Amino acid sequence: MSLVRLSLNLNKFCEKLGDQKIPSPAGDQTWMHLVFPSSTTVGQISLIFYTHHSVTDGNGAKIIVNTFLAEFGKQLGRTADVGLAWGEEVEKLTPAKFNILGPAEPVPIPPSPNEQPTFAHPVYGTLGAEMQNIGESMQYGFKTREADKGWPKVGHVELVFSKDESKELLAYMKGQPYTLTVLAHAALAMVVMFSNPASPEAAKHTMNNFCMVDDHKDMAIAYIAQAVEMFIYGMKQGYAANHFSANQCYMLSNDGQGENIRDLTFRDEKGQATFNLSRFFTSINHPHPAPYFCLSSWQGVIDIGADFNENLIVAEEVKVYLVKWKEFMYCIMK
Repeated sequence: MSLVRLSLNLNKFCEKLGDQKIPSPAGDQTWMHLVFPSSTTVGQISLIFYTHHSVTDGNGAKIIVNTFLAEFGKQLGRTADVGLAWGEEVEKLTPAKFNILGPAEPVPIPPSPNEQPTFAHPVYGTLGAEMQNIGESMQYGFKTREADKGWPKVGHVELVFSKDESKELLAYMKGQPYTLTVLAHAALAMVVMFSNPASPEAAKHTMNNFCMVDDHKDMAIAYIAQAVEMFIYGMKQGYAANHFSANQCYMLSNDGQGENIRDLTFRDEKGQATFNLSRFFTSINHPHPAPYFCLSSWQGVIDIGADFNENLIVAEEVKVYLVKWKEFMYCIMK
């Protein structure tokens, strides 16, 4: 945990953090930075939670931050040092997936140095054919760029809808048989076709992307277990062996309503409000040529964003993608 007085832009500070390699030379892979303005008057502070993806996923990071802020709010209302107790974190962890899978579910291989997951195992077998299809299919996406052979340079841009625009879009979705995720995904596919018009030959190709749909909704435990194993082991080994080409399409994550995971107001032990959460965002170090897009909302306001590798694509081009993404959402509505 570090305390930082910041005179530069917060996004610039995040980009600076993104340039640091994880784990650090000391072996650390998770940090929290409590950021204060450089001025003497403190009206707004920021909390940055920076961690390796193997520690937790996006939703897990939000839960961790919300738990910390809840405890932080309680401490602000105290006038004396009460002595925080450490060492009970393990008791608060969720159960391991091996202990909560249904009796009819195939059991994944427990973490062990002696056995590695293979597609011959019933848990991972269904992934084999799917990954083979991905590897063999002709990819269609944004214009092709060379893969980055070095450490990615972190870039992040956002586009926030107005209150009225958000209200209009959410009201429209209530009368539709599909979700906002589906609408956003369709509009994002239109952005790809707008930026890189398909040739007649490309009609046979696949718009190949990993789309993490509705991150805020519960999924089957067995599916999550398979997905975790795929990303932790299969994808890691595949990229290390250079079996996967750089993603030229896109990745999409819908974080849903922020209020489902984070609190708006934090209070002390007497129930008195100590501070409010005015905004939040999540970002990843994204090495691929194509951006990683994200959709979320906070207090009824929708925002869309993109993480990208500035070694391969410039911010101005990604900003155009966001503008067209929003435009195509409204085209579908009309």
